[in-house]
Amino acid sequence: MRSTTSAPRLTERQYVRLVNDARLRRLISGDEAAERLGHRRNPTRSGLEDGFQRWVTRHHLPQPLTNEPLNGHEVDALWPAERVIVELDHPATHSDPTTCREDRRRDRTNREDGYETVRLTGEDFNREEARRLARLIVSRRTPSPPPASEPKQH
Repeated sequence: MRSTTSAPRLTERQYVRLVNDARLRRLISGDEAAERLGHRRNPTRSGLEDGFQRWVTRHHLPQPLTNEPLNGHEVDALWPAERVIVELDHPATHSDPTTCREDRRRDRTNREDGYETVRLTGEDFNREEARRLARLIVSRRTPSPPPASEPKQH
């Protein structure tokens, strides 16, 4: 007799987290994770990072590199050409004084190298913050050089 109940199904959020966790635990390769998720980014490490990726997509921001090494640390999101970093700060892990000091020290080091750091929490995933981040990214793009003028014929 066939059962009328079906196996539980994962939501998209659960599936993304499952694939990213499998990649972080080295149960699957980066290429396999990218194929399953349809992108070539590094895996995310938390639901907050997954939410950030959805927020970036929803607000049509350019896709950043994720969990990229920079100045001896990993940054949560990086737009390398624009030299913009987003660090995601969960109150449970970024509220103690030692972590705050270390975060600020890293921000200063990155600033000295020309990077602008934006710190966001999940509460910041809104339209206004998306507009601010978009303006920052655009403002830090290197303008294209003007076209070379053709020599005048006399």
